[in-house]
Amino acid sequence: MMDEITINLSKHEFNDGIKQFKDPEVVLKRKNFIFAKNGSGKSTFASVIRTQLSDSHDVPVYNGFDSILGERTRISMLSLWR
Repeated sequence: MMDEITINLSKHEFNDGIKQFKDPEVVLKRKNFIFAKNGSGKSTFASVIRTQLSDSHDVPVYNGFDSILGERTRISMLSLWR
């Protein structure tokens, strides 16, 4: 069972050259909730996590209902679990 995982942010090169994160590393616990203003780097952080951990972990990233629905305009059923 995982207690902590360290995400190394110094390995990620940001396209806009702006440093989004204060520290070079972030320690994740078993459950983490990440929330912030729009444009603050949440999606970028999720991408960094997925890149660094996808070989050893299942890293689902929720990107809004459009990513679930695709071309469909109505949900007939939706189930989220962990």
